[in-house]
Amino acid sequence: MGFNALLAVACLGAAAGLFYTRVLVQRIDTVSVSQATRNDTRDAKDPINYLIIGTDSAATLDESDPVNNGRDNFGELADVIMVLRVDPRSGEAWLLSIPRDSLVPISPSGRDSKINSALGGPNGAADLIQTIKRNFGVSVDHYVQIDFRAFKQIVQVLGGVPAYFTNPVVDDNTGLNVEETGCVVLDRDEALAYARARHLRYQQPDGTWVTDPRGDLGRIPRQQQFAKLLIHKALGNGIRNPGKALGVANSVIGVVKIDQQLTVQQLVDVGAQFRTFSSDQLKTYPLPTYDYTTPNGAYQKVDWEEARTYLRVFQGLESGEATVPRDVIVDVVGDTSENTDLVSSALGGLEFDSSTIVDNTSRDVPLVTYGPEGATGALLIARAIDGPIELRYNDQIEGQRVQVELGDLRPTVAAELRPEGEVDPEVLAELVEAGATTEGGDNPPTTLGDPDAVAAEDIATDGGETPTAGTDDTAADDAATGDTATGDTGTGDTAVDGGATDDAAAADQGGDEQATGDDATGQDGSSTTTALAPGETPPEPGLTGSEQGAFVPIDYQRSLACPG
Repeated sequence: MGFNALLAVACLGAAAGLFYTRVLVQRIDTVSVSQATRNDTRDAKDPINYLIIGTDSAATLDESDPVNNGRDNFGELADVIMVLRVDPRSGEAWLLSIPRDSLVPISPSGRDSKINSALGGPNGAADLIQTIKRNFGVSVDHYVQIDFRAFKQIVQVLGGVPAYFTNPVVDDNTGLNVEETGCVVLDRDEALAYARARHLRYQQPDGTWVTDPRGDLGRIPRQQQFAKLLIHKALGNGIRNPGKALGVANSVIGVVKIDQQLTVQQLVDVGAQFRTFSSDQLKTYPLPTYDYTTPNGAYQKVDWEEARTYLRVFQGLESGEATVPRDVIVDVVGDTSENTDLVSSALGGLEFDSSTIVDNTSRDVPLVTYGPEGATGALLIARAIDGPIELRYNDQIEGQRVQVELGDLRPTVAAELRPEGEVDPEVLAELVEAGATTEGGDNPPTTLGDPDAVAAEDIATDGGETPTAGTDDTAADDAATGDTATGDTGTGDTAVDGGATDDAAAADQGGDEQATGDDATGQDGSSTTTALAPGETPPEPGLTGSEQGAFVPIDYQRSLACPG
């Protein structure tokens, strides 16, 4: 569902050149994200990350709407969580779907819960952004949120979405009922029912009905494929033209929310990128997870070994470009907000993606903690802080995220980065050995290339075993939860003793149980790869990690030829 938010923003951008649209944009609800998003210091051609959220809120729908049938009010949760990365230079775009039941430490408490609960935290969207940054090492430049009503209005303005169904499908919970195979134009209600389907059943040629075995996870490949069909339909309707884009723009005013830093000019930039974009340029990746069950509920745990291959794209580690401060996520930890705010603000002035955590600690010198991909970021921090620092390596910190622990200190932050020659030689040597890229040519950045190709190579070389519930295949499983001042976990905001899991909260907010049934795979227009056990048969394209066995009843290529 969140991908409709992307289309809404693109249409707003395409129409933003019209004076009338500029007036409309002023009426869009904005969301305060405090210091959670990255400082807007990017060049117009730099890659940009959007956090796109589809909420399960039906508050803006009429009481008689089919969505409200049998529905209770559980508050607003993030039903669909996607990170979109757009590279204006190459024209490419990547979409990462994060399962809503992923069990991670939630900001600001640092306690484990399902990631979709973060939106309901004390700081709303800012808590969800910080949760994603601290767990996955992915910066967020802008935030876009959409609900059920906005989704339906966009589909209605486009005149429905044509899709070729390979099997009849139903979902009694959402009202989905496609009785025939072949081309079907999904109207606003049918499209939403399909996007929400977690209890999907499909009919086999012999007339028997089978339940999609992956439940909520099964939605992800279906939603990602539907995103491409939606974009294809929108482009076919000519929404690159500002006048035609205005229809979609009008439909979403009042039901789409954006962060307060997303300006009209930035919307124009998005629209310019969309004018040369095709649906085939969107590469889609589900975040690999595996089932994890406790007495209090069912969750998804991140398969970190496989996930890191895909996360690198969204962390900015795949481009071959040198790391700059805006690429580095920094958490400044100190005993008072006065200390942390001053240091974080100064680092933000140097364009670091800096936030604060207040925790009762004491230090003789600042401690800089970094992970497997964070040595270059730690070196940039060493160049930013005047005076001595200590280093610590923590293999549980993801991406280019760095933690700077101040304790009761308030170190001076330089007005500009110091030359590498002024960094303590022992600090420099340790970071170079850990992989830091230097101005002198040590450890030059590399280009990752296609994550699917890398995943396929990993399968060929190591057998690609996927962890299962109850195993200990990832370093993350050994971690205590919560972000202590010593940086032992690298996630969350406050110290939590013993790594207690907030099972009760997670169980209350996680949504429906997963359906079970026979394994099945379907067709998709994307091409992703999953790690396979020795002798295991590869799934159909589009199914990766935790999405193995999910059923995708729409044939993407045939859908492109459907009328409507």
